[in-house]
Amino acid sequence: MMSEPIESALRTLDIGIFAPISAQLTDADKRSLLAIQQSLREQYAGYTYLEIGSHLGGSLQPHVLDSRCATAISIDARPVSVADDRVDSVPYPRNSTEHMLTLLREVAGDRVNKIVTFDADAAAVDPAALPSVPHLCLIDGEHTEGAALSDFSFCKKVVRRKGGVVAFHDGNIIFPALDRIVRELRAEGEQIRAYVLPSTLFVIEFGEARVHQSEAIRELLLNNGEPYLYGLMSMLHYRDVYSSRPMQFMRRIWHMINPSPRPWRP
Repeated sequence: MMSEPIESALRTLDIGIFAPISAQLTDADKRSLLAIQQSLREQYAGYTYLEIGSHLGGSLQPHVLDSRCATAISIDARPVSVADDRVDSVPYPRNSTEHMLTLLREVAGDRVNKIVTFDADAAAVDPAALPSVPHLCLIDGEHTEGAALSDFSFCKKVVRRKGGVVAFHDGNIIFPALDRIVRELRAEGEQIRAYVLPSTLFVIEFGEARVHQSEAIRELLLNNGEPYLYGLMSMLHYRDVYSSRPMQFMRRIWHMINPSPRPWRP
């Protein structure tokens, strides 16, 4: 079990907190998530954390260890493979709540009792069934546009609207959904702030949330070229394929059949 200097680790954004249980996060993702967590701790005496897509519990670790986190909610349908807009599917071996809790208990002992789990798609969870209102929601489930829209629809219903945060992992994959979400929120007159953090986090703050004013977050925002370049470089393979000779030939045929391409809205 990690020793009590958890508070110091959070203040210094020590990603060693994530070491015991593997998480599909870059080191920069981990630092960004810790910066958000530390910002919440500065703003609130206690908070509730919710995540969609937990797998082994890697991203739950810092919140389970944190005494300021009163409740940690995990929503995961526990599939054996997960759809992804880049490929057909991604395997998720040993994807069970029991296995996750066993791993987390080795890290955090009885503090796992603060975890509330739902083995279901978020769309099937009754918001009234949540034990408390989340201050922070992390969306890291199925990496498809449709799933991201559905997961956000749920989080929008349950997050603390006077000052809550919704963060998306792998924004470089689900960016069409993010574009639609932000446009719709603006059209609805929602008071939000939207920004990116390294490597692939897209953050939406609601209402009075002032996470972005934390020193840890400000430093990341001042150096936000990294997530921009990370997102572009993640698309490099697709650009190379798109520019290949076979694809050039296919595009000429496609434009002959469909002379009016779908416009992009700036």
